[in-house]
Amino acid sequence: MKGLRAKVGMILVASALAVPTMAAAAEDAVTTTDTVVSTETSVPAVQNLSIKFRLDSSQYEVNGTMKTMDTAPDIVNQTSYVSLKHFAEAIGAELTWDASGENATLKTSDFTVTFKIGDSLIWLNGAEVELGAYIGEKDGRTIVPIRALGQLFGWSVNFYGDGNIYLSKVVM
Repeated sequence: MKGLRAKVGMILVASALAVPTMAAAAEDAVTTTDTVVSTETSVPAVQNLSIKFRLDSSQYEVNGTMKTMDTAPDIVNQTSYVSLKHFAEAIGAELTWDASGENATLKTSDFTVTFKIGDSLIWLNGAEVELGAYIGEKDGRTIVPIRALGQLFGWSVNFYGDGNIYLSKVVM
């Protein structure tokens, strides 16, 4: 029994001495590597954007704020159209016109789109794109097909039978 106690005692002493040595070795291994692993996580801020137009109404809503436009959205040839000016304001884009007044340019941080009244082609970041519907004019305003343009700028576009047109986008 004496021998067994001595062996257990030696194992305990050896273990006690080895643990700090192993911990120091592990610490050295961590400090000499080039890879750093962080346990911190950051979640990007998510923002839900929403726009609501209503056919035949001069009122529209942007992120809960009511606004007024001078030309109501309308349906032309089975396509819903909205004023380019108010679409630009709703999505937070910059709208400029050329000197002749026939071409408009809409700019966001990601896109530059040029339009010509009466054409179905647009220029997206310099590339020609078929929009699928013509750029029109109503009450002295340039009107654009809202589904095609909304989706082009990354918005989800939904129509409801009650005349409401909803655009939504999640931004991080």
